Amino acid sequence: SRKENLTIYEETEDKRGVTELNAEDIQAILDFLKTKRNSNRDIVIFLLEVTLGLERSQLLELNWDAFDKSFKYISLEGRKIELCPILQEYLMKLNKEVKKAKIKSQKLFQVFYDGEYRPMREWNINDVFNNFVQITNDEKWKDYSPKFVRKSLIRTMFFVGYSLEDIMYITGIDINNISKYIKTNEN
Repeated sequence: SRKENLTIYEETEDKRGVTELNAEDIQAILDFLKTKRNSNRDIVIFLLEVTLGLERSQLLELNWDAFDKSFKYISLEGRKIELCPILQEYLMKLNKEVKKAKIKSQKLFQVFYDGEYRPMREWNINDVFNNFVQITNDEKWKDYSPKFVRKSLIRTMFFVGYSLEDIMYITGIDINNISKYIKTNEN
């Protein structure tokens, strides 16, 4: 039945173990992505995920006009959020690549397929995260997905002292959904 399946799913999610993001893993991922094709694009995807907790659909809808000219701020759904310096740096690099390739689309993320640039699809983002298993033989890399990173980001922010209001502002999470990430007994 649906109830039984949901219970099994929730237990599986809990077995995964909720871990907080750590600097060593983030650095390992960045070092790995720097060696790959489309490194600037993939690094921007990862950094947007790890700093803002964007969902795949939000990443796919991002346009260049969401950023100010210096890439210091992003405007999302009425929120203006300051970006970290490393993300600003890689956004500038990606923007230069886009201009050099003369890509006309305003979408931030493109793939080159069949001789032309096209906006990324959800599976392209999944591929970026699925490739993390190549970093080391550690099983933890299999857990990395946009959903996992979002959950870990929210929990990490909470446990290092961000207020619930700040977490909701930065990640865009609704007050009604925060309990999916932070349990009442942890609050």
